[in-house]
Formats: sequence, structure tokens, C-alpha cells
Amino acid sequence: MSMELWGRKYVVLVVVVLLLVGFGILAISEFFQHKSAIPAAVQAGEPLYTTYCASCHKSHGRGIPGEVPPLANADYLRTHPVEHLIRLLLFGYKGRMVVNNEEYQSFHQPFAQFLTDQQLAQVMSYVYNAWTNLGPIISADTVAFYRQQGQPVTTAEVLEPQKGLDIEQIPRDLLLKHGQKVYRWYCRNCHGLDGKGRPSVYPPLKNSDYLAQQPIDTIIHNVVFGLQRPIKVNGVVYQGRRMPPLSPKVSDLDLAAVLAYIFVEMTPRNFTLDLRKIRWIRKQQFESPGYRKVTKRPSNG
Repeated sequence: MSMELWGRKYVVLVVVVLLLVGFGILAISEFFQHKSAIPAAVQAGEPLYTTYCASCHKSHGRGIPGEVPPLANADYLRTHPVEHLIRLLLFGYKGRMVVNNEEYQSFHQPFAQFLTDQQLAQVMSYVYNAWTNLGPIISADTVAFYRQQGQPVTTAEVLEPQKGLDIEQIPRDLLLKHGQKVYRWYCRNCHGLDGKGRPSVYPPLKNSDYLAQQPIDTIIHNVVFGLQRPIKVNGVVYQGRRMPPLSPKVSDLDLAAVLAYIFVEMTPRNFTLDLRKIRWIRKQQFESPGYRKVTKRPSNG
């Protein structure tokens, strides 16, 4: 092998090694940034979950099909008030339960005798914010209140969704962080990680006059049902490609979170997001005025 060829291969090898080291340092840095961004209650709840919950619900939170209901991406956590889960963990539950449209004959032991209010608050905060979940941070005082009330959750309460979570219960930083995740999963390929879109193809979300001026309901419709017509943003008409509906892929909270992220980080504006309005819009069989009707609708919100 000639010295020149060997030298070239050596240079390539050095470049590859440097790149791997650089990516490794970046990954480690992002890992510690991510860990530091997790609220203390959630971090403290993880080992408690491992000790008291993972044997049934598993470390991945998906439970045991047909036997133990999932906690990861569980609609029950979104459609039932926080107090139901607090009372269920405190005083136990035996009876029917429906999670993600699957019925379980559930038995949950009471934790009131061997977990403190603080520990219960921490493990609940973890469950509400682990995996792809998004929810509130529970306080020990809240757990103490329902412990003092001494009222176990009833089968009727478990089987009948009530008011569910309010978006106001979720800390703003957690909501925006989750919205950023949803954006990266579903929006970045077209609109770009920075929200600037692609010239003449995909409109920008960053500093967009369309997002700043259109009614919130119209924007929710766009995201839920997709968009098939030309759109004018910052003076440019995008004939564009059809924007696919996001509704079948995500929960109401996911939609609220990604909209909050866009309205805070990309095109700041004053806004109010109501989960009840998002649910209502997702159940409609029509689009905003001027939309071309699509052949198939998302079935549910």
C-alpha cells in the first residue's frame, strides 16, 4: 500500500472517530439536559414505580394484555379526574375497568397503609408524565386531603368518564416540552425543526401571519382534519401538498400541547386552549368554511 493511500485512509479514520466522539458528547449532554428538565417529583417517583408497580404494569407501562391495564398512553388517565386515581391507589379497587377500549376485571391493592402522601404523590406524578404521557404534578397535600376523606373510588366512577384532566392542571413547562416532542414526531419533516418550512412547498410556522391572524378554531381544524386547499402565508401562496390529518394519531392533550408549543415558540400570540373544545371539534363531521370535504374522517377524539 502506498504511503499516499495509507495517509488518506488514516485521515478518513480520524474524521470518523472525531465525529463519533462529537456525537457521543452531544448525546450525553442532551441526556443530562433532559434529566435536569424532569421535575423532581417525577424523578423521585420512578424508583417507587419500579418497586411497587412494575411487577404488574411492567417497566414499559403497557401492562399485561387482557389482565393488567396499561398506564402508558392510557386514555383513562386523560378522561378521569385526578382524584379518581388518588382514591384508587389509596384505598384499592376491585371491579370492571375499561382502558383504551379494552375491558379488564381489575384488582388493585390499597397503598394507604405503606406509602406516605409524599410517596404516592411522587409515583402518581411519574405515571402521569412517564413514557408518552402528559399530566399534572401531584402534591402531597392533595393526596392527604383524599386520604382524610376516606372514600374509595366506586365502579360507577371508574366506568363513567367525567370531566377528565384540565389543561390548566399541567405545568406550563411540561406542556411545552411535550408539545415540542409531538412537533418533532409529526411536524418537523415538512415544516422543519426550526418551523421555517420549505420555500414554495411547505409554509412556515415560524413568524406566520396566518397563525397570528386566523381564529384558533380554524387552526385546530387544520391540525385535526388536515388541509387540502391552497394557503397564503406571509404573502406567499402555497399550492402545496395535502397536509395529513393529525387527529387519528394523537390524543387531545397531544394536540393541545403541540398547539401551545407552536403559539409560544414559533408564532407567539395570546391564546386559550380548552380541551373540551378540542374534543368537540374532533367529533365533528365537517370542516371549516371553504374546506374541501375529505372522503374519510377520524372516527373519534
